[in-house]
Amino acid sequence: EVVWHVDESPSVHSGGFEQFKTQKRTPTQDAITCVTASDCMLLVGRESGTVQRYSLPHISLEAKYILRCCPQMLAINSNSTRMSIIDINGVISFYDMEVGQ
Repeated sequence: EVVWHVDESPSVHSGGFEQFKTQKRTPTQDAITCVTASDCMLLVGRESGTVQRYSLPHISLEAKYILRCCPQMLAINSNSTRMSIIDINGVISFYDMEVGQ
């Protein structure tokens, strides 16, 4: 198990949940609104409209996508090339992740 604060760089050496919950941290100013994952990536949607892309299984931050909306739901297609976003107004958008890199 790997646990890290969303505003910090993930590390496999950061320890498990017991170690994480004993550390003092300030609350984030950009809350997580949604997450999704495939076999090769983890996407984390933030209140600001940022989507952070982490590689799996090594959990390293690969990219940040800036959206013009606050994502409420994320999904990835079967080959991890396209992301769908439903925002707070219920509007669905698609993002081609291969072009956006």
